Amino acid sequence: MVSYEQWLFDFTGDHKQLRPKPTVHELAEKYHLKLSLFERMVKNNIPMCYLDTQHRMRPEIAHFMRYIYADSLHDHSTVFNRPPVRGEDSIP
Repeated sequence: MVSYEQWLFDFTGDHKQLRPKPTVHELAEKYHLKLSLFERMVKNNIPMCYLDTQHRMRPEIAHFMRYIYADSLHDHSTVFNRPPVRGEDSIP
């Protein structure tokens, strides 16, 4: 009798953030270590979804991230209650 087990993993990450910087160039080229785990998953059509609401940054700072996410990143209401960032009056 054959027994099959199903494993479910939940990875949380972002394939659009900075790539890893391997120290050994030859190994990086041979084993494609310049790609993050999440980039590999996306390139191999592993099912994924985006989180579209950020809970950490003030909107003035999150503004700089929106171009990466094609304006699909939204601010949770709690980020508007955070203290102002010093010097933010010059941020668009």
